[in-house]
Amino acid sequence: MSSEKIKVCDDLVDLTVPANHEKLLALDHSIEPSAVTNVNRFDPDYSEICSQIGEAIGTVGPNWLVTGCNAIFARYFGLRQDQIIGRTAFELNPNFDKSIFYPVIKQVLDTGAYSSGLGYSASVSRWLYMKVYPFNGGAVGFISDATDLDSSHHQMAAVTRRDPLTGLENRLALEAHLPHTIKSGAPFDLFMIDISRFKQINDSLGYGFGDRALMELGSRFKAVVPAGGSVFRLAGDEFVFLCPQSTEAPESFVARLLATVREPLSIGGSSFNLDAAIGWVNFPEDGAHMGELLRRADLSLLKAKGNGYLSSSFRYEDRLEKDIRQKVALESDLRRAIEEGSFWIAYQPKVSARTGKVVGAEALIRWNHPTLGPVNPGEFLPLAEERGLMKALDRWVISAVIADTASLLRHGFQIPIAANITPSTLADHKILEDIDTWLSEHHLPARMLELEITERDLMIDIEGSIRMLDRLSERGISVAIDDFGTGYSSFSYLLELEVETIKIDISFVSRLNDLTRPSNKVVKGLISIAHSMGMTVVAEGVEEPLQKSLLKRMGCDVIQGYHVSPPLALPLFRDFLYENAPENLIEPDPYKT
Repeated sequence: MSSEKIKVCDDLVDLTVPANHEKLLALDHSIEPSAVTNVNRFDPDYSEICSQIGEAIGTVGPNWLVTGCNAIFARYFGLRQDQIIGRTAFELNPNFDKSIFYPVIKQVLDTGAYSSGLGYSASVSRWLYMKVYPFNGGAVGFISDATDLDSSHHQMAAVTRRDPLTGLENRLALEAHLPHTIKSGAPFDLFMIDISRFKQINDSLGYGFGDRALMELGSRFKAVVPAGGSVFRLAGDEFVFLCPQSTEAPESFVARLLATVREPLSIGGSSFNLDAAIGWVNFPEDGAHMGELLRRADLSLLKAKGNGYLSSSFRYEDRLEKDIRQKVALESDLRRAIEEGSFWIAYQPKVSARTGKVVGAEALIRWNHPTLGPVNPGEFLPLAEERGLMKALDRWVISAVIADTASLLRHGFQIPIAANITPSTLADHKILEDIDTWLSEHHLPARMLELEITERDLMIDIEGSIRMLDRLSERGISVAIDDFGTGYSSFSYLLELEVETIKIDISFVSRLNDLTRPSNKVVKGLISIAHSMGMTVVAEGVEEPLQKSLLKRMGCDVIQGYHVSPPLALPLFRDFLYENAPENLIEPDPYKT
């Protein structure tokens, strides 16, 4: 039996509500318990009636054995009636204890009293309302489609302790559960997880797509939580796990959790990848009260998000309190700097690995803080992304690069310059109009501008990326995939993308020492395949002569790094070109600007 066919059980949400709620009573269709007390295994006297009722109907015995059902009920499992009757609920679905059926039916079996539940099924994309009555020592349930009711079911869900979208317990449930867990005195770990760049999924693919992604994540999280643990959805794309201390180290659970998030999602014909950041605390080491634990877990999460993808988890440390206060102040200064344009661009030359001639440069944003001095881009760029400021920064950089490239052209240098672009900007079609305007204002040919996007960012919305890159290519703007080899893409996607260049990630280049090392063979393979598709290969982070020599032997086209030159302010970069790129020199002022 295919587990996918019965997945609907695992998707349903346990949202038990009072039986006397007016809106829910309206759904009962006047069916009283007495009307079904003689139904057993749907004998011939009742089978015709049950087949005519527009609800799914099923009966179970005290041992959870399914004793009867109609065809509608069977369809929820993707099975026939004869494949369901005579089997236990747990045989039909090993995760039955996580579905709406379990808590609602269990309450009836335990108490002998009526129970009901409302939930959303991601498998059938419908809201379902379940009514269960005691029957012959077991229970009989009626399931109706509640999708087309008014929004009252969402309001009812909001006042319960369940999240109506994912079926997980919500913040209200966490705040009720956590004090009791603390009071027990047993050590536990609290993990707070945030799905990275989820807003960009909503922006580029729509909120309905994002909702379905959250439903899938909720299902995965229920499966990964350890025995005795709980998972809660706080809000948006933020979740909390409470896990008792066990034989599994917290670091091991974090690794499993990140792997769960990073597993590709396929929804509505679109495939994409997510990532996450995780902060965690331990009781009693990191706090003795609920507010203290949640606040410190949140601080740890902020730290993890600031660390970037290579270190996307962080355990609470006392110094975080001071660090976060400084981060809040830095965010305020960053917003002011964006408004005032208080940045500058450094240009790192790119040269031919074969001839050493300058063939281009990459633009790198820099920020001199008025009191702190130079701020590391690794510190303020993640903060800008986290706070939704990257679109503003991207626009500033691209505009400045176009102006500087035009200035270099007036000095006689035909040097294409690459600017980095993030997913939120790539998904914004208005950026195309702005680029057209900036190029026109500065009389700069589109071929002089290159845009770089990381492999990981590109795969967030591969279909949308393909469409956008096509439009950039139509304008004559070239595109490079940065940090290639660290994400989840494949060369099959490269065949669909209007991409001229791939940049091998610095992590591969930094380990180059001889041609026999396995990672070096990967670099050589990447270069070979890229060349077979007519692409130029750039190696970034080249710092040693040996690295340059090996890359040249492998057939790499272009190198970039401190071995060639550090990033340079525009006047110094211009001087570098005068000394090293006479072949790019043309008659000044070709456009008389």
